[in-house]
Amino acid sequence: MLVTAKDGTETRVSLNSFRDSYSAEAFQLKNGQSIPFDKIRSVDFLETHDYEQDVRVTLMDGRALEGAIMSGEQMTGDTDVGPFSISVKSLKRILFER
Repeated sequence: MLVTAKDGTETRVSLNSFRDSYSAEAFQLKNGQSIPFDKIRSVDFLETHDYEQDVRVTLMDGRALEGAIMSGEQMTGDTDVGPFSISVKSLKRILFER
């Protein structure tokens, strides 16, 4: 998978190791909707607020859902050189490459 930071830095992370610090293998929107990673094509990180981050989640079938996640979350996983971690506040996009 390809993780793009707001500064343009791109990092390839193993899909099998990728985790959300809050909900493990899913994005938990603040409206209560949980979206498993295996249903997601991409996540775009939009505006950041005090305690939440607006996101647009594009599903494998092309539908897009907009909502918010907690802005304190961390995304973690493994790259080919070792562990990787990034705050959702620093993210621009995640592309789930399959």
